[in-house]
Amino acid sequence: MLEYKDVSLRLDGAAILDGISFRLRPGVLTALVGRNGSGKSTLIKTLVGLIPEISGEFNLPETTLGYLAQSTPVPDDFPATV
Repeated sequence: MLEYKDVSLRLDGAAILDGISFRLRPGVLTALVGRNGSGKSTLIKTLVGLIPEISGEFNLPETTLGYLAQSTPVPDDFPATV
């Protein structure tokens, strides 16, 4: 089980995440929803280690987490169709 307890993140003196607590259980589909700019992407970035400067208690068992950025530059000649 992945668990965050009272996790906070401050960047440039501003509270980005403040007192976040949750548990994610294996095999359970979980959705993260919120308004634009509410910290959803920042929270995910802390989970995958892209933003390590967090405080609080967290338990990240040996597991594989992935993250795909909202926008990634794609070359014009990338061989894909939609």
